Amino acid sequence: MIKENELKSIKEIGSINGNPVKEMRFIGGLYMAVYKNSKGEDEVLGAASHPALLSFNIEQKFGGSYQPAMNKSEGENEGQIYDLSKFLDKKSLSRGYTLVSLEKNNTLDLILTKMGIEIVCFPFLIKNNMLEKQPVSFLSNEEINNISGKVFAEALKERASSLNKTIKI
Repeated sequence: MIKENELKSIKEIGSINGNPVKEMRFIGGLYMAVYKNSKGEDEVLGAASHPALLSFNIEQKFGGSYQPAMNKSEGENEGQIYDLSKFLDKKSLSRGYTLVSLEKNNTLDLILTKMGIEIVCFPFLIKNNMLEKQPVSFLSNEEINNISGKVFAEALKERASSLNKTIKI
Protein backbone atom coordinates (compact mmCIF):
# COMPACT_ATOMS: atom_id res chain seq x y z
CA MET A 1 0.00 0.00 0.00
CA ILE A 2 1.23 3.44 -0.94
CA LYS A 3 1.25 5.98 1.85
CA GLU A 4 0.42 9.59 1.04
CA ASN A 5 3.68 10.87 2.57
CA GLU A 6 5.69 8.68 0.14
CA LEU A 7 4.14 10.32 -2.92
CA LYS A 8 5.81 13.46 -4.26
CA SER A 9 3.55 14.24 -7.25
CA ILE A 10 0.98 12.90 -9.71
CA LYS A 11 0.56 14.16 -13.26
CA GLU A 12 -1.04 13.02 -16.47
CA ILE A 13 1.54 11.88 -19.02
CA GLY A 14 -0.67 10.51 -21.79
CA SER A 15 -3.50 8.11 -22.54
CA ILE A 16 -4.19 4.55 -23.63
CA ASN A 17 -7.34 4.06 -25.68
CA GLY A 18 -8.63 7.40 -24.37
CA ASN A 19 -8.00 6.54 -20.71
CA PRO A 20 -5.60 8.93 -18.91
CA VAL A 21 -2.19 7.59 -17.90
CA LYS A 22 -0.88 9.12 -14.70
CA GLU A 23 2.72 9.24 -13.52
CA MET A 24 3.25 8.93 -9.80
CA ARG A 25 6.59 10.24 -8.56
CA PHE A 26 7.73 8.94 -5.18
CA ILE A 27 10.17 10.34 -2.67
CA GLY A 28 13.42 8.55 -3.40
CA GLY A 29 13.08 8.80 -7.18
CA LEU A 30 10.80 5.95 -8.27
CA TYR A 31 8.29 6.71 -11.03
CA MET A 32 5.19 4.58 -11.58
CA ALA A 33 2.51 4.81 -14.28
CA VAL A 34 -1.12 3.82 -13.72
CA TYR A 35 -4.39 4.03 -15.65
CA LYS A 36 -7.94 2.72 -15.49
CA ASN A 37 -8.25 -0.29 -17.77
CA SER A 38 -11.33 -1.26 -19.81
CA LYS A 39 -12.92 -2.76 -16.65
CA GLY A 40 -12.51 0.55 -14.83
CA GLU A 41 -9.86 -0.90 -12.51
CA ASP A 42 -6.57 0.82 -11.68
CA GLU A 43 -3.72 -0.94 -13.45
CA VAL A 44 0.00 -0.38 -12.93
CA LEU A 45 1.70 -0.01 -16.32
CA GLY A 46 5.26 0.03 -15.06
CA ALA A 47 7.86 1.59 -12.83
CA ALA A 48 11.26 3.08 -13.53
CA SER A 49 14.00 5.24 -12.07
CA HIS A 50 13.45 8.00 -14.66
CA PRO A 51 10.32 9.41 -16.35
CA ALA A 52 11.79 9.01 -19.85
CA LEU A 53 12.53 5.34 -19.13
CA LEU A 54 8.99 4.88 -17.81
CA SER A 55 7.49 6.38 -20.99
CA PHE A 56 9.78 4.22 -23.13
CA ASN A 57 8.63 1.08 -21.28
CA ILE A 58 4.96 2.01 -21.77
CA GLU A 59 5.53 2.69 -25.48
CA GLN A 60 7.26 -0.71 -25.82
CA LYS A 61 4.39 -2.49 -24.08
CA PHE A 62 1.41 -0.68 -25.66
CA GLY A 63 2.76 0.56 -29.01
CA GLY A 64 0.39 2.91 -30.83
CA SER A 65 -2.30 2.54 -28.16
CA TYR A 66 -0.22 4.80 -25.89
CA GLN A 67 -0.42 8.49 -26.75
CA PRO A 68 2.03 10.64 -24.75
CA ALA A 69 0.79 14.05 -23.58
CA MET A 70 2.06 16.96 -25.64
CA ASN A 71 1.74 19.67 -22.99
CA LYS A 72 5.13 19.49 -21.30
CA SER A 73 6.41 22.65 -19.68
CA GLU A 74 9.27 24.36 -21.46
CA GLY A 75 11.65 23.97 -18.52
CA GLU A 76 11.11 20.22 -18.34
CA ASN A 77 13.67 18.02 -20.09
CA GLU A 78 13.18 14.33 -19.46
CA GLY A 79 15.93 13.38 -21.86
CA GLN A 80 16.00 11.13 -24.91
CA ILE A 81 15.93 7.32 -24.87
CA TYR A 82 17.70 5.26 -27.53
CA ASP A 83 16.94 1.53 -27.72
CA LEU A 84 20.20 -0.44 -27.89
CA SER A 85 18.65 -3.86 -27.28
CA LYS A 86 19.92 -5.04 -30.67
CA PHE A 87 23.24 -5.64 -28.92
CA LEU A 88 21.69 -8.20 -26.54
CA ASP A 89 21.59 -11.88 -27.44
CA LYS A 90 18.31 -13.73 -28.06
CA LYS A 91 18.44 -15.44 -24.67
CA SER A 92 18.67 -12.11 -22.83
CA LEU A 93 15.89 -10.62 -24.94
CA SER A 94 13.65 -13.64 -24.28
CA ARG A 95 14.24 -13.18 -20.54
CA GLY A 96 12.88 -9.62 -20.75
CA TYR A 97 16.10 -7.61 -20.83
CA THR A 98 16.38 -4.30 -22.66
CA LEU A 99 19.37 -2.00 -23.08
CA VAL A 100 18.86 1.72 -23.54
CA SER A 101 20.82 4.94 -23.56
CA LEU A 102 19.26 7.85 -21.66
CA GLU A 103 20.73 11.15 -22.78
CA LYS A 104 19.92 14.34 -20.93
CA ASN A 105 21.82 17.63 -20.85
CA ASN A 106 25.48 16.65 -20.39
CA THR A 107 24.93 13.04 -19.31
CA LEU A 108 24.56 9.67 -21.00
CA ASP A 109 23.38 6.69 -18.97
CA LEU A 110 23.65 3.19 -20.42
CA ILE A 111 20.84 1.30 -18.62
CA LEU A 112 20.07 -2.41 -18.53
CA THR A 113 16.52 -3.28 -17.50
CA LYS A 114 14.69 -6.54 -16.94
CA MET A 115 10.92 -6.48 -17.39
CA GLY A 116 11.12 -2.67 -17.27
CA ILE A 117 13.03 -2.48 -13.98
CA GLU A 118 16.54 -0.98 -13.95
CA ILE A 119 19.25 -3.47 -13.03
CA VAL A 120 22.43 -1.56 -13.74
CA CYS A 121 23.32 1.92 -14.93
CA PHE A 122 26.64 2.93 -16.45
CA PRO A 123 26.68 6.76 -16.22
CA PHE A 124 28.88 9.03 -18.33
CA LEU A 125 29.42 12.78 -18.37
CA ILE A 126 29.57 14.38 -21.80
CA LYS A 127 32.58 16.71 -21.69
CA ASN A 128 33.89 18.43 -24.81
CA ASN A 129 34.62 15.57 -27.24
CA MET A 130 34.53 12.83 -24.62
CA LEU A 131 32.22 10.53 -22.67
CA GLU A 132 33.74 10.31 -19.17
CA LYS A 133 32.75 7.25 -17.12
CA GLN A 134 31.25 7.87 -13.68
CA PRO A 135 30.79 5.41 -10.78
CA VAL A 136 28.48 2.51 -11.65
CA SER A 137 25.31 1.83 -9.70
CA PHE A 138 24.30 -1.83 -9.44
CA LEU A 139 20.90 -3.01 -8.36
CA SER A 140 20.90 -6.55 -7.04
CA ASN A 141 20.48 -9.20 -9.73
CA GLU A 142 22.67 -12.25 -10.21
CA GLU A 143 21.85 -12.55 -13.92
CA ILE A 144 23.83 -9.36 -14.67
CA ASN A 145 26.88 -11.63 -14.98
CA ASN A 146 25.23 -13.46 -17.90
CA ILE A 147 25.32 -10.36 -20.09
CA SER A 148 28.70 -9.69 -21.60
CA GLY A 149 30.63 -6.50 -20.97
CA LYS A 150 31.23 -6.59 -24.73
CA VAL A 151 27.51 -5.85 -25.22
CA PHE A 152 27.81 -2.68 -23.16
CA ALA A 153 31.00 -1.68 -24.95
CA GLU A 154 29.41 -2.09 -28.40
CA ALA A 155 26.27 -0.17 -27.40
CA LEU A 156 28.29 2.65 -25.84
CA LYS A 157 30.58 2.82 -28.87
CA GLU A 158 27.53 3.30 -31.13
CA ARG A 159 26.12 6.13 -28.99
CA ALA A 160 29.55 7.82 -28.69
CA SER A 161 29.95 7.64 -32.46
CA SER A 162 26.52 9.15 -33.09
CA LEU A 163 27.39 12.00 -30.69
CA ASN A 164 30.83 12.37 -32.31
CA LYS A 165 32.55 11.74 -28.94
CA THR A 166 35.39 9.54 -27.70
CA ILE A 167 35.12 7.41 -24.56
CA LYS A 168 37.21 8.04 -21.43
CA ILE A 169 37.12 5.17 -18.96
